[in-house]
Amino acid sequence: NPVLGGISPGPHTLELVVSSNNGCTSTPVYKKFLIKPAPVITATAANGCVDVPVLFTAQQQDNATTITNWNWHLDNEEKSTEQNPTATYSSPGFYNINVTATGDNGCDSNPETIRLFINKAEANAGNDTVIIQNQPFQLQASGGVSYSWTPAIGLTSQSFPNPIVLLQDDATYTLSVRTIEGCEDEDVIHIKIFRGSGIRVPTA
Repeated sequence: NPVLGGISPGPHTLELVVSSNNGCTSTPVYKKFLIKPAPVITATAANGCVDVPVLFTAQQQDNATTITNWNWHLDNEEKSTEQNPTATYSSPGFYNINVTATGDNGCDSNPETIRLFINKAEANAGNDTVIIQNQPFQLQASGGVSYSWTPAIGLTSQSFPNPIVLLQDDATYTLSVRTIEGCEDEDVIHIKIFRGSGIRVPTA
């Protein structure tokens, strides 16, 4: 009872010959059989962001069959029978996505796996602080690969993560960050100018 593998689609003929312990050989027996083609597919998806729908796309690479059903396992307890489904992920990290397709002859394709990364932007403009008037102070930003500070007042650069600020008055800056995947987030920092020390005498 052999198991045959790696046989190309199409008609085939199997020949069986047996021998006894006395060296006698039987007349060959032939059996014709057909290997039906399975769909050949590819699947892709771009890395995405938390709470932003991700689009998955699948394509058939051959024309030996017509696909009648798609079967997606989206690794967030969701399944889909659409060819190009979408899914939303609430936590950052890596996800393993699998899809197979069934042809009109009942044969299933080999599974295609997508290693998906979901990111989350977390802008950090630093803690609110007090600085000396007209004295350089360096801001420290993190959380993305591109940065934008607004407004531009007192800044040496609006697009550097760590620009120098020189102020005469109090200011509030909004930091916008963006990751490679396009995830965005904002944070705010309040900067006050040190006006000098003094003695306050209560009246009561």
